[in-house]
Amino acid sequence: MKSKLLSLTAIALVGLAVVGSATPARAAMQVTYTTQGTFTGGDLAGTNVYSTGTLDADPNNDVVITFENILAQTIAVNPPPASGTSLGQFNTTGTTAADLQGVSSSFSIDIFQVLPSPTTPPSLTLIGTLQGTLAFNATEAFVLFTGFTPVTLPNLGPAGKIGTFVSPNGVDVSYYITEADNGVLGKANIVPPSVSGGISSVEGAITSTPEPASIVMAGMAIPLGLLMLRRRTKGNVAE
Repeated sequence: MKSKLLSLTAIALVGLAVVGSATPARAAMQVTYTTQGTFTGGDLAGTNVYSTGTLDADPNNDVVITFENILAQTIAVNPPPASGTSLGQFNTTGTTAADLQGVSSSFSIDIFQVLPSPTTPPSLTLIGTLQGTLAFNATEAFVLFTGFTPVTLPNLGPAGKIGTFVSPNGVDVSYYITEADNGVLGKANIVPPSVSGGISSVEGAITSTPEPASIVMAGMAIPLGLLMLRRRTKGNVAE
């Protein structure tokens, strides 16, 4: 009986070791994604460019904010902790207005995952609102995103979960916004052309689940051990 108890304990420890080591041993998953930003207001509504004054004859009174989409970015994504990334960036270098001009528009970022693919849903959407004022040398403009669920990522702190893609092999890939200017989660300040080249990024993060194969192997460890013990016990009885 004592020998059997020791054997059961050994099997349990082996199973736990497999479970504990299955995920860390997995190589980082390569994820490729794209983003598409869209403004609903301004002279070019329905595009990734917000502009006012660009249709008149005065070239020195324009406000232009271009969202530079992620065309195709591949990053190595691990299970939690999350891998930091960018969802795109705002570019105000086209702004020529000398005085602060009011800006206002709805704005959204659509995320499409290329690899792993295909995925469900086909895209994720982050909803935001452009507001404030902007000029060549000054700004109070920002985009406030609200289309997310507040969470806490182990290595990055407060974040907003945008959603999760599921590929045919059962691997989940989740996307988050981590941008938090002025301590407000989801707030992305827009700098004027005179600061940092007019570029301001929207920071995010991605996580993935362990490979299904690793989970299956871990789950099989204990049943397999118990089966071996059962056969060994029957052999001892037969003797």
